[in-house]
Amino acid sequence: ARGPGRTVSVSMADYAAVDHGYAMTIHKAQGVTVDRTYLMASHSMDRHLTYVGMSRHREQATMYVARDEFADMDSLSARLSRSQAKETTLDYAHRRGIDIRSEIIVPMHERTRTPEQEKAPERQLRLSERLKLLSRDVPTPTRIRTPERHVPELEQAVDRYARAWETVNRRRQQQLAVLDYQNRELGDAGKTLDQVRPNATRDLNNAMRFEPQTFKAMLELRDKDRAKELVAAIHHEENITRDPALRVERMAKEWKTLEQRHERLEGWQHNQARKRIEGRMKEIAHELKRDPQLESLMRARTKQLGIDMDSTLGRVVRAPNIDRAIDFIVRGKDRGLER
Repeated sequence: ARGPGRTVSVSMADYAAVDHGYAMTIHKAQGVTVDRTYLMASHSMDRHLTYVGMSRHREQATMYVARDEFADMDSLSARLSRSQAKETTLDYAHRRGIDIRSEIIVPMHERTRTPEQEKAPERQLRLSERLKLLSRDVPTPTRIRTPERHVPELEQAVDRYARAWETVNRRRQQQLAVLDYQNRELGDAGKTLDQVRPNATRDLNNAMRFEPQTFKAMLELRDKDRAKELVAAIHHEENITRDPALRVERMAKEWKTLEQRHERLEGWQHNQARKRIEGRMKEIAHELKRDPQLESLMRARTKQLGIDMDSTLGRVVRAPNIDRAIDFIVRGKDRGLER
């Protein structure tokens, strides 16, 4: 394989089954998601295959059309818009107004039992007579249509935000500049999500920040599976704001994360970053000291939450008032909060 200024050789002794992977059929592409797709139109396509082929991309889809196969846009549109849904003979019968009845057709006057038949034991009736007795008018069968799956509005908004977030995150991981339209899409998707459910974007980002399984779902799952997991994470974040026990767990997690970040920031050039972290710690301390229930729960669950009573958070919990708690944060050089 040759690229710009370089040659790559592959040993067929090690890779004996090398094959081209630049193209695949639409059927094989079902369920695949890629950045860009290039679709070759053909006469074998219909609206169903066209939809599959033109919905595999994240960023761009391009269709190529051979002029010797399609004379103009009208012929292309007509071909790609046709429906080839599979039908049965019942569909044709129903369309032509044919009444489909039982295979056994018995005149009405023969469908009642005679006095002799009433007196005779049932086992003595001939098979043909039994069939006459059992046969009834069969109504024209109708096709049972499965209702389309309704996707909740929140799930749709979360899926859009997840796709936009994934695109931006991939660019950052590749150390590439995020394009303007990608940033706009992420912002617009976040606004739409917050319109559907207030503060949902904040809750989702908090869940990804503090709950590893949510971040893993964002990276590894796709489409409706990912959307369902992220919606569940948003609901969990709402529960955290209402449940004091869950709130205490989150506060402890966040504090440990802040401490770890603070310890990694050494040198004068990180003074502002350290101050921002200390500011967030002060906010947590204020929230803890303002709510006696939260403070009592955290004090009772220090071991369960992994809080060392000699740590900064442990001293904040034991502090008699908010001023002493803030003092532990600001002057906590011996506790690793100053550089």
